[in-house]
Formats: sequence, C-alpha cells, structure tokens
Amino acid sequence: MQYLQCDADVSLDNWESLNEYDTYYADECPRMRRGWHTLSDEERGLFVNGLLKLRENGEQNIDIDELIAIGSVHADIYAPFTHKTSSYLYWHGYLVWELESRIRNLGDEYKCFGMPYWDFTLEVGHESDPLIFNTGLGGNGDINDHYKVNQYSWPDITTEQFWQPDDCYSEGDQYPICSLKRALRSDFEMTTVKELGDSLINAPNFEDLYHYLHISGHAVHLIDGDDSLDEDGNDVYQFDQSYEPIWYLFHSMVQYHQGIWTDCNDYDQIPMDELDNHPEAFTEICNPDNPNDFPDEWLACSLDSPMHFGGKLIDNEW
Repeated sequence: MQYLQCDADVSLDNWESLNEYDTYYADECPRMRRGWHTLSDEERGLFVNGLLKLRENGEQNIDIDELIAIGSVHADIYAPFTHKTSSYLYWHGYLVWELESRIRNLGDEYKCFGMPYWDFTLEVGHESDPLIFNTGLGGNGDINDHYKVNQYSWPDITTEQFWQPDDCYSEGDQYPICSLKRALRSDFEMTTVKELGDSLINAPNFEDLYHYLHISGHAVHLIDGDDSLDEDGNDVYQFDQSYEPIWYLFHSMVQYHQGIWTDCNDYDQIPMDELDNHPEAFTEICNPDNPNDFPDEWLACSLDSPMHFGGKLIDNEW
C-alpha cells in the first residue's frame, strides 16, 4: 500500500520489549510484520511450516490443537457481538497475536516470527485469480468437491496435515478432520488503495473508523464462498474464516492500518491513563444486533471492560 506514510523514529538497537506479558522471545527479537508480497519463498515458509508444525503437534485432536483453539474463538457466539463494538480491532488483533505467539513458541527458526500482512489492495484487477493464491497457501477450492483446497490447489497438503472442524461435506471429510474450503466470489471488486487511504485520512475520530472497517472488512469475503443462494436467499457456501491461513494475514494488515491511523493522528503519544479524556482516540461503542440476547456484562465496551474469548482457547494453556 503506497498511500499513507507517517514519520516514525524506530530503532532496533538495544531492543527491549515493553510488553511485560510477552514471554515469547520478546527480548531477543521484536515482532516485525512485513508484507506477504515482499517475502521470499523461504520467509513465507516460516508461516506455512509453522502452521503445519502446530497442526502436527495437535495430533489431530480438536481439544489440544492450537490453531483450532484460536480459530474457535471466532466461531463462538461472542464473535458476531464484537463486530459491532469498539473492541473489534483489539479483539481480532489479539487472535493474530495469539497465533503469532504460538508459532514463535516453536523456537529455533520460528522464535523471531512476525505475522506477515496481506496487502489486499494489490488484488485490484486480480479478483478472479488473486496474487496470494500463487504464494504457497493454495488457491481456489475444487468446485466439484465443495471447494476442497487440500490436495487440489494446495497439492502437497493433505487434510490430515491441515484440517478444520467445519463445512464437513467434501469427499473424505469426517468430523472433526475436514478439509479447508475456499471459494472465490464472482464479480467481486476489491477495495482500492485510494478508497482505503481516504477512509483512514478522513477518520480523525475513533467513531469515524467504522467506514474504514466496512470497506476493509469487505476484502476477506473475496475467498469465503461462492455466490450461489438457496431458495431463502441465503449463501449456500459461507466458510468460516478463522481456520483459514489467509484470514490471519488479512487481520495483520488491518492492524497495520490501525497503527498508521494511530501514528498519523499522534494518538500513540497520549498516556494510557489519559485515554478516557480523548474520545477522538477511543470512544466506547456497543451496537450489537438484538442486545437483549446478550449478557449484561458484554454490553460494557469501555477501555477497562473485559473482552470475552470463548471457544476452546479458554481451556488451552496461554
């Protein structure tokens, strides 16, 4: 993305982590996140092979697999709630941080891993054959087998190596060991650099970021199902994205944009204990659909309100 740039004084000399909760080799190397499109095959392999190693360690056990633990959070009832709140960016960002941490925790060549980001604006004009589909993560799924990716466009990766517990209707799928699904939407128009840049430049207040969230969130739906509808007008294929490797690269990009917005507006200069006095930097927002369907404690979305992480992550070692 070549649209926004802010001055920053960053040095890795005498690096020391300022995050007291980061125990994943934080003092040895920072979490340097770079564009997926800028990486070599070897550098991309850290992400792919790291994921496969986590899956191998999970022993095809839904209760101990670390990707399933993280991805299941987004399949929990709290996920649609948080999409309508001011915690959206931070909640999703934490899931990216968790997967990044689990890969770093593998040690050795993985200990300095930083989650790459997918600059989806590069896909403008490539929506029918996305560039990211040619970078080692597989491509579109098999239309003749419910859009199964494993051993189709991801030819060397079996379902046993990379599985997910949803959408179990391809040949050989047997819950919970089910193949990854991916389908391109037809007539999809990716958000352009200018549209995205304008949405950040014209959002000096936190509440204004909702326009950015709308057009950036649109991007990941390029790959989450085709456009066929049932007789009630619902998507026939709408795949859960939180077990999809590209989903984490997507949300790493969203965090990059949030970092740009924060830096350009100098909100990173506000002391943490003074943020409540700066609604332009953060405003509490809770606008879920059907709020009466949710517990009262969820309806608090301030800086000090707890965020809820359901699924299997809560039962796994953090």
